Parts: sequence; structure tokens; C-alpha cells
Amino acid sequence: MSKIKKIIILFLLWGISATVMADAKNDQIQKLLDNKQYQKAYTTAEKLMDDRIGQVEFDYLYGQAATGIGRIGEAIFAMQRVITSKPDHYQARLKLARLYLAQKDTEAAYKEVAYLLQLKPPVKIHAQAIVILKKARSQQTRYFTNSLTGYVSLDFGYDSNVNSTIALDGGYLVAGNTLLVFDESAESKSDNYFKLAGGITSAYGLGNDFFVFGGLDAYEKKNQKEDDFDATLMSLFGGPGFDLQQHRFTLPIYYQKYLVGHNAYLARTAVSADWQYLYSSDAEVGASLSYGANKFDYLQERDVDNLALIIGWKKHMKDELNPRLGVNLQFGTDTAKDKLYDQYGRNYTQIDLEGSLTIWRDHAPYINATYRTSTYNAEDPLYNETRQDTFAYFEIGWRWYFIDSTFARLGYSYTKNSSNLELYKFDRNQYFLGVQYNYF
Repeated sequence: MSKIKKIIILFLLWGISATVMADAKNDQIQKLLDNKQYQKAYTTAEKLMDDRIGQVEFDYLYGQAATGIGRIGEAIFAMQRVITSKPDHYQARLKLARLYLAQKDTEAAYKEVAYLLQLKPPVKIHAQAIVILKKARSQQTRYFTNSLTGYVSLDFGYDSNVNSTIALDGGYLVAGNTLLVFDESAESKSDNYFKLAGGITSAYGLGNDFFVFGGLDAYEKKNQKEDDFDATLMSLFGGPGFDLQQHRFTLPIYYQKYLVGHNAYLARTAVSADWQYLYSSDAEVGASLSYGANKFDYLQERDVDNLALIIGWKKHMKDELNPRLGVNLQFGTDTAKDKLYDQYGRNYTQIDLEGSLTIWRDHAPYINATYRTSTYNAEDPLYNETRQDTFAYFEIGWRWYFIDSTFARLGYSYTKNSSNLELYKFDRNQYFLGVQYNYF
């Protein structure tokens, strides 16, 4: 027998013996787990970590041992390694969902088990997954059963255009063949401000996956000098909902009241049919169809009915940077209640983007953006021309979560409305510093 053949045979025998030894150690750990000797199982597995981390069977056993002695964080990392190497490992996904629940990360638990159900596991695992799904769903912070959540925030800032209007040169503007002369109050104005905001959401489970929910959001934006343009918004919402595995259906009703200078300005009522679908453990899609009415208190000619369709996508990736991404695409139409004022009706398309990262400890930079194009339904009487607008909004900021439920923020936003009609053009800069407390 040649030396090369001997080397090959020895190598194969070594590989076989190493596999047998590995299987023997795994069997030893499994036996300890079967006998509920979790500390011994963990100690045995820990000694093998350097050589066997990343091996599916070993990581699964290590995760069980860590769970048995209460090392939940280590158990989660172990089960995550298992499903990374073998995405269809049903038991690992089931145990990972339970571990998320133990850490009160109900959103992660819900998404993990929802994805497991997509894999069509065996009947026994499917039944256990449904139990976890219902438990996670009942605790979710969006609408967890018999719950109350809320927030309060306070911001201080500078606004370059508190009344969102055009910057006039000399106090006049030529619109078509008409000379428009404005008094000083109509020009764009800058000011310092503070903004106090808050909201609560409550939900109550009715059984059989039905629930009802409701809430209130409000803010007061107070300018230092230009109190004629102080802004107040109050929003009420509520309705029924139903969950079906990875799907959630809700029928919210909204009422909003907007005040300027503490005088009634605009009231909006709307009803919506919403759907959300968790198509993976860290992502969801959704759609919303709403119909509403905008009623202006002193400018009834501007009253419109609104119909809008929104399609959205969100993704929350579980890694060190904790990235969150979201996009909404909206198609809408405003129809003037009085056809004599059809110039206030429009068709529009809008896209909204949001994203954030956690780059260092509890520091999270974020970005929000909106882009909307609008074409109005009739000629503007001042210009004898149909109005076409492009609206853009951009916000960038930094959040610091210095307490689990509280963060400070620093941000900047820029707003620009472009139009083919000079009267409707404006831009706006805002700088702000604030703090927010969340109640769960």
C-alpha cells in the first residue's frame, strides 16, 4: 500500500472517529437535558463551544441547556445560529419564539412564529405555534389585549416659516393680470416655538381573535411671538379588529380637529379599512383604503371629500445596527363638495420613506421623507391656469435612548412646495431639540 493511500485512509478514519466522538458528546448533552440536568448539560456544552459553535445540532442543544438555567440571551443567540444555518428547523424557531416572549419582545415572537407557520410545519408543531402566536398577539404593543400605551413629548425649536406661505418682495404679487397687495400679516414669518404632544392607545380583546381599540393624539405648537399662527391638532380614532394567523384586519374611524391661533380651522372625519400581513419574521406589508371629508370652518368653498389608497412595506432586521425601513405609496383624490369651486379638488400621488439605525449603544440616527405631486381639477380663477404642485419634505435627526422608555432627540427638517402658480410656492426650515417618554 502506498504512503498516499495510507494517509488518505488515516484521514478518513480520523474524520469518522471525530464525528463519532462529536455524536457521543451531543448524545451526552441530550441525555442530561432529558434528565433535566440543565446545569451539567450547559457546563458540558460550554467546554465544547470553541470547536463546535456553528454546528446545527450542537447549537440547538446548547440553546436548550442555556434556556434551562435561565441564560435567555445566550439561548437566543444559539437558536438564531441554528435557523441561520437551517432556516426550516421548526423546533428551533418554536423555541426562539418562546425565548422572545420570555424577554417580553412580543413583536419578535409574533413575527418568528408567523414565519414558522408559513413553512407549513408538522401538525404538532403547528398547534404549538398557534398557541404562541395568540399569546404573542395578545401582548403586542400595537393592540395588546386589555392594555394602555401612550407617550408624551416636548420640543423646542426654530421655524423659518410658521404660516407656510410665500416670501413676498414688497408686499405684492402679480397673479395673471391681477395685482395682489398683501398686508404684513400675510407674509412668511419666522419664530421660535415649543411643541407639546401626547397620545394614548387602548385595546380590549373580545375573544376568538376579535378586539376593539381606540385612542387620542394631540399636540400644541406655541410660537414665541406669532401667536396668530399657533397650531393645535386633536385626533380621535377607534374601531374593531380581527386577527387571522399572520393577517390583521382593522376598521378604524377617525376624527381630527385642527386649530390655527386657537380658532377653529379644519375638521376631518374618515373611515378606513386596513390590512397587514407578516410575510416573514422581520417584515410586513399592508394596505389601507380610506374615505373622508375635510370641512373648513370659515372657507366652506374649500370643503372636499377624500378617497385614498395606501400600500406599505416595513422591515425590522435583527442585527447589531437594528435597522428599520419603511415605505408607503399613496394614491388619492380630493373632490370639491361644491362644483363651483372645483379648483380645490385634485388628484395626487405620494411616497413616504422612513429609516433608522442604532449605530452606538442607545444612539439612533433616523430619516423621514415625503414626496407628493398634485394636479388640481380646474383652473385657478386668479391665473386662469390649472394648478400643479410638487411637495417635498425631508427630516433627519438623532435619538438618544438614555432610559429604556425615554429618548432625547435633535433634528432638522426642510419643506418645499413648488408650483406652476407663484402664489402657492413656499419653503420652510425647522430646527428642534426635544425629549419623549413612552409608556408601555
